[in-house]
Amino acid sequence: MEIDKRQLRDFILWLVDDLYKARKQLNAYQVAHTFLAASGLAQELDLLLEQSRKNPSPVLLADHQAAMDTIEQFLSEEKFDEALEFLRNWQPKGPKQ
Repeated sequence: MEIDKRQLRDFILWLVDDLYKARKQLNAYQVAHTFLAASGLAQELDLLLEQSRKNPSPVLLADHQAAMDTIEQFLSEEKFDEALEFLRNWQPKGPKQ
């Protein structure tokens, strides 16, 4: 079965971008929870969430950009076959589950 390289690349980039959006949302709720717990100002929740969504943390932005750049490079047209070979032979190492 032939893989549509461009479609796969676009899907993976979309997936990483969607994960970034979810992490931004979670970060917004974490900021709001911390703020509300400290001050008791529940009525400010909507404003605080919107501000947090518009201004994600620099760490989140950097992580997202690094992931997007890596995937873009790894799945570029000229390296796609190399990337597939890497994934076929990949032996993850880490703690045993």
